[in-house]
Amino acid sequence: MNIHFILPGETLEIISKKIKLENPVYLKEFHNSHCTPYDFIQDDLLPGRKLLIPDLNKVNFYNSRNDAPHKLANRNPKLSFNPENLKKKYRVSVIQTSETDGKKKISQFSYNIHLEWTGKVENIHYFNFSKTEINEQNQTKMSALAAAFAQSVNPIELAVSETGNLLEAKLNDEVKRKFHEIKSGLEDQFPDEFAKIYLDKFEFSIANHQIFNDKMKGDWFLKTYFAQFRKTFVNGQSEYPMAVSCLPLTLVQEGFEDDHIVLRSALKNQEDETQFTSEYHLYTENGIIQYYRYTLAETEFGSLYTTVFKARETEKS
Repeated sequence: MNIHFILPGETLEIISKKIKLENPVYLKEFHNSHCTPYDFIQDDLLPGRKLLIPDLNKVNFYNSRNDAPHKLANRNPKLSFNPENLKKKYRVSVIQTSETDGKKKISQFSYNIHLEWTGKVENIHYFNFSKTEINEQNQTKMSALAAAFAQSVNPIELAVSETGNLLEAKLNDEVKRKFHEIKSGLEDQFPDEFAKIYLDKFEFSIANHQIFNDKMKGDWFLKTYFAQFRKTFVNGQSEYPMAVSCLPLTLVQEGFEDDHIVLRSALKNQEDETQFTSEYHLYTENGIIQYYRYTLAETEFGSLYTTVFKARETEKS
């Protein structure tokens, strides 16, 4: 048995981690069974008081019970991906804020996502993906053009792995066949030189499958909905990669399972310039997303940029 004097800010969880005790409950139990009434722990630890620490053998004995919260089954959910016959509609809302020298600018936009499973060949699932009803609070001509273009190429075909990761995105044959007609209609609707430059760039990307595929993989709905978060949990945690702010980063996620699965994640190594958190709600039986959100905060040249992205299932489409 060792004696530790509690420091300001210390908790049972912090001290247990230092002595490699998996379940902090036993630290409190051990202390209260050996301490004087004066040092008895009711709730929070009090700085300056004594805390009795179990020796290594006792710590190993407690750990052998395997009942630490992070080892429980509901903290280590098994994540499936069974999208057969999926046909869902999601409402997406995005709030972007920039703050410089105490002055804030806020922009908001929203849209609907229609996602329909169309079949499976060998180990690959196929979906139709459409973006509709795009609304922007402070719409400009260019954002109106971007919205019109996005809706004119529906649906986009997606190929997705058995674990729910996006492999490929491409235009369907009908859209490709009609693209010049689509482009001509948009040029009539937006008759200015900047619109023409914008549409010429898109025509180039559409003619080059790899460029179009890379562009779609950068879409925030697609790269988060089909992120590689369906990993095996060990001791209540798992890790997965995601491109955040154009950087390949690692997210650490925790899982909680009751009547549905909740996954919460954050950057493994939080940087001062970039902060990222996300939360997914999944159906237990098939691993399909019901709701998710992420918050991204970045500091650049003294300005703070924050994005809050939410996608919620609304109804069958």
